[in-house]
Amino acid sequence: MPRTKKCLIHLINPMENSDGGSEWRTIELYKHLKNVADVHLWASGTPHDDFADFPIRMIEDTKGAFPTGGTMVFIGCYKQFGPWILKARSNRTVLIYNVLLPDMLARSLLYLSSLESRIEMVYPSQMMQRAVGFPGVVQPSLIDLNKFSPVERTDEDTKPFIVGRLSRDTEAKHFMPDESLYNELTRNGCSIKLMGGTLWSAQLGNNPNIELIPTLAEPPEQFIQSLGCFYYRTHENWLEPSGRVITEAMACGVPVVAHEKGGYSEWIDHGRDGFLFSTQRQALQYILDLKNDPALRQQIGQAAREKALEIFSQDERDKVTDFYLSQSLQSSD
Repeated sequence: MPRTKKCLIHLINPMENSDGGSEWRTIELYKHLKNVADVHLWASGTPHDDFADFPIRMIEDTKGAFPTGGTMVFIGCYKQFGPWILKARSNRTVLIYNVLLPDMLARSLLYLSSLESRIEMVYPSQMMQRAVGFPGVVQPSLIDLNKFSPVERTDEDTKPFIVGRLSRDTEAKHFMPDESLYNELTRNGCSIKLMGGTLWSAQLGNNPNIELIPTLAEPPEQFIQSLGCFYYRTHENWLEPSGRVITEAMACGVPVVAHEKGGYSEWIDHGRDGFLFSTQRQALQYILDLKNDPALRQQIGQAAREKALEIFSQDERDKVTDFYLSQSLQSSD
């Protein structure tokens, strides 16, 4: 049955960090839905200047500027909601729970109940859904497959093999014992490039084969496309819910070597389109295998791109559209 009207959807996120996965999840969801729904972007914090091209409104309770009506989609529950939440009403409430914060989740659900609509949960991975135990749907964070795409590599034989990673420049996003791994890789002929890795300056700054640059020093897609291998492991106290950057690397056709603990492991078929490891010794071996075997590198990279196309296929994107539009239209009738 054709839709005769556009439903109203509010996307709500702090929008403070231009290197944050939840902010870019919000932006990509906006881009995905804006042509089929009346979508409004709301910032519960001060939006970063990098988002200036998008029509973001700040929530300002004292000025009466806050979302109300339609479907409210809260991307994350990092901050306590302001008093506006007690004044607003929604026909439908969706909470995308993308970081494991049990106390904040409990508090958020209590506040969101004031909207007087049933709360529906969206998770970035099955791991997150199992951790919470509430019903909901699993939707990976959408990415731009045109921006994150493979580039032709014509000079691999003359260029150094670069192992890289990118993340926020915070300790939670890094595994600090990896200092020994990075040094060992350079002794085996690899170059290391860490974007969002300036926190390593004291430990690694004197190694001429290791480059430490701030987050977003380069466009993320160009950074990933320059790598021979994308490496990922976080602090042992940080459980990565899905690792949006992992699917971005896969979409670029760059082989991923990542620790097995993380929601992203659901997207990687070990040995076919990436590698999952449990020890540093395994990580070292997988990376050196990729360095020393261009055919393996090409095979894994091509399979990774194919997996990304599968994860974000038109059928899967249509499911996302239907989730937000079909039920939203029903709730507004």
